[in-house]
Amino acid sequence: MVGGFDYTMQGNSHATFEVDFKLADPYFYSPEISRAIAGTFTVLGDDRTHNVSIELVGTRTNPVVRNTTLGTEFRYNGAVATGETLTVDVKNFTAQITGSATRNGIGSVVHSGDSFWLPLEAGSNTLTFSSTAGAGASTLKYQPVWI
Repeated sequence: MVGGFDYTMQGNSHATFEVDFKLADPYFYSPEISRAIAGTFTVLGDDRTHNVSIELVGTRTNPVVRNTTLGTEFRYNGAVATGETLTVDVKNFTAQITGSATRNGIGSVVHSGDSFWLPLEAGSNTLTFSSTAGAGASTLKYQPVWI
C-alpha cells in the first residue's frame, strides 16, 4: 500500500498496522486555567502554549506584561479607561477594548522576543506586569498543551 497506512500480517487472521495522520492542530488541550498575571507559576503540559489571553480592567495606561523566562514582552500603548476591559488573544492576534462601545486595539499592540505576543512555556514561567499609571484587575487565562 502507498503512504498513510502500512500493515504487516501476523498470521491468517491478525495484522498490525500504522496509520499516519496529518492534523491541523496536533495538540490536546486541558481546560482553561485563570490566574493573576504577575508571579512565578508552573504551566502544565508538554509544550509551549499560545492559547493565552490577557484581560486588563481599567484604569490602566500603557500596560506591559513580560515573560522573563522566555524574554518576551507584550505592550499596549494607550489607555484602558474606567469601565473598560482590554482583552488580548495571543493565539489569534486580536486585541479588543470593551465597555460602552467595542473597539479594536490591535494598532496599539507592540511585542518583542517571539513571533507570538506572549507564549507560555511548559514548566516554570515568571511574568511581571506594570503600567505607567492606574490600577485595576489583571487576569491571565491559558490552556495547557499536551502532545
